[in-house]
Amino acid sequence: MADNYTSDSPVFKHKDDKFNRWLFSKRIADVIANRNDSSSIVIGLYGAWGNGKTSVLNFIEESLTDNQEVLCIKFNPWRFGTEEELLKAFFLDIAHAIEVELITKTDKAKDAVKSLAPAITSIFGAAEVGQAISSFIPSLELQKLKERIESELEKAQKRVLILIDDVDRLEKSEIHALFRLVKLTADFKHTAYILAFDKDIVASSLQDRYANSSNNAGEAFLEKIIQVPLHLPLIDQSVLIKFCFQGVDEALKVAGIELSQNEANDYASKFTRYFGSAVTTPRKAKLYGNILLFSLPILKGEVDVVELMLIEAIRVFYQPIYDLLRINKDMFSGTFSQSRFTNNESDKEKIKQLLDRAINLCINVDKEKIISLLRDLF
Repeated sequence: MADNYTSDSPVFKHKDDKFNRWLFSKRIADVIANRNDSSSIVIGLYGAWGNGKTSVLNFIEESLTDNQEVLCIKFNPWRFGTEEELLKAFFLDIAHAIEVELITKTDKAKDAVKSLAPAITSIFGAAEVGQAISSFIPSLELQKLKERIESELEKAQKRVLILIDDVDRLEKSEIHALFRLVKLTADFKHTAYILAFDKDIVASSLQDRYANSSNNAGEAFLEKIIQVPLHLPLIDQSVLIKFCFQGVDEALKVAGIELSQNEANDYASKFTRYFGSAVTTPRKAKLYGNILLFSLPILKGEVDVVELMLIEAIRVFYQPIYDLLRINKDMFSGTFSQSRFTNNESDKEKIKQLLDRAINLCINVDKEKIISLLRDLF
C-alpha cells in the first residue's frame, strides 16, 4: 500500500502537469527573462492552499533552466528563527548564486557579504526588531553590498529571480519580517521576486500588524509591496473531478475491489451531485484518494463499498457534518428506531438543530444537497 500512497508533493517537470499550468508558468518566466528594465519587480502569485502554487514556481524555474541570463534562487524563510538570520541569509543566498555563476578574479560579492556580516549583526544586536529594520535600511554597509552585487549583475548582463514559497504558512511575526525584507530590497536592480501565498491569509496577518482606521490595512500594505498580482488560473471542475476519480480507482485497485457497473454508475452520479462543487483543489482530491487507500482495505467485506466511499467523502469535504455523524451515530444508525424518529418531535428538532449548526460550519455547501445525501445514506 505504501508504494501506492499518493503524496501531496508538488510536481517539478512540465510533463507531469495535469492542470494546464505549464503555459501560464512559462509566460511568467519569459516576461521576467525578457525585461529590458533594470529595476526590480515584485510579483505576487495568489492561490488557496493546495491549489498548485509550488508546482507553478517549479515550472517557472524549469523553464529558465537553459536561460544563461537568469539566476533562479529559491529562498526558504522557514529556515530562520530570527529576523537577523532571515536578512543575513537572504543576502548570502544572492551572493552565493552570483559567485557560483559570475566568478571573477578581482571581485567576489560573497566575500563582500562575509566582510559585512559582522556589521549587519551588530546593527541587530542591541535593538528591538522594528528599530533594527529602520536602522538597517539607511546603513552604508547595506548600500555598499547592494551596489557590489548590482555591479556584478550589470557586468554579466544577468538577472536574479528570487522565488519565495509558502509565505502563508509562516507565523505572523515571520510574515511581517519577510515583507519588511522585501520592502527593504525592493529597489535592488536586476532582481525579480515571486512570492506565492494565499492572499486572504497574508492580508489578515498584516492587518493585525498595520491596523489603522481602515478595515483593509493588510490589503493596502500588500498593494504597496506587490507590483504585479497574479492569480493562479482556475482549474476546470471536470478536470478536478476526473483527477479525484483517478485516486478512487487506484484505491479500489489496491484494495482488490471491483465495482459492478451499476455500483460504479451509482457512486459516480452521487459523488458528482453531492461533492462535485466541493472538490476545489488538487490537494483535497489527493486527500480523499489517500483516505480511501486505507479505509477500503481495512473495511473490505464488512460494509457497502459505495456508501463507505460517500461517507469518507463527507469526512474530507464536509468535516463538520462527518463529526456530527460520528459523535451522534445512534441518531443516524439502525439503533434509532423509525417510529421514534417519525413521532418524537423533540428528537427531530434536535437533529434539525445539530444539522443546521454543522452545515453552517461548512464552506460553500448546498444545504438541500446535504440533506438529500443524508437521506440517501440513512
